[in-house]
Amino acid sequence: MIQLGDICTNASSSIKQSDLLNHDGEYPIYGASGLIKNVDFYIQDKPYVGIVKDGAGVGRVMCLPAYSSVIGTMQYILPNEGVDVRYLAYAMEHMRLAKYYSGATIPHIYFKDYKHERLNEHDFAEQAVIASTLEKVDNLISLRKQQLAKLDELIKARFVEMFSIPDPSWPRITIGDVCVDTRTGPFGSALHHDEFVDDGVFVLGIDNAVENKFSYNRMRYISVV
Repeated sequence: MIQLGDICTNASSSIKQSDLLNHDGEYPIYGASGLIKNVDFYIQDKPYVGIVKDGAGVGRVMCLPAYSSVIGTMQYILPNEGVDVRYLAYAMEHMRLAKYYSGATIPHIYFKDYKHERLNEHDFAEQAVIASTLEKVDNLISLRKQQLAKLDELIKARFVEMFSIPDPSWPRITIGDVCVDTRTGPFGSALHHDEFVDDGVFVLGIDNAVENKFSYNRMRYISVV
């Protein structure tokens, strides 16, 4: 086992989001919620890990590209030589570093506190294999979420298709126009067998539901009076 501080170093940012107003270009700059915009400068020329160190989302980890920057609420975590940056990001995400926060109003975390987190030692080739495997899992999770979102849209579309009025010129009626009466209950022991009659309001019981459909073999009624 090794410590996090054995495989990376940290660096701070003094860039404020208000400083970016007149900077437009090709280099991405990131904040706690992700990409802010593209600007005309960069701080890091190699891939690195960005971690939210102040405020909302403290402890959130991002694997970020070369020729980019972060604003001051984040910090650069720079992998040492021979360390796969993707592996480093996954390892730090697993550590859930938000547990190191301090400060009641604005939470902060500090590298000096969480650099002692322990992790397994692997050579670069092993790190690359682990990172690639986890990336595939992440991609599958993302695709499944997209699939579920599309299925949800399909359900809503089918509901509209099945229950909306195809032709606006068709007359619209209420349930009261087609029902003489509707009643609920009484249920359970409140309704006794000696109250059933040969004609009246049809009563559905649990035994009428067989294999997800209604069975009308047992016909029971109660008086409408």
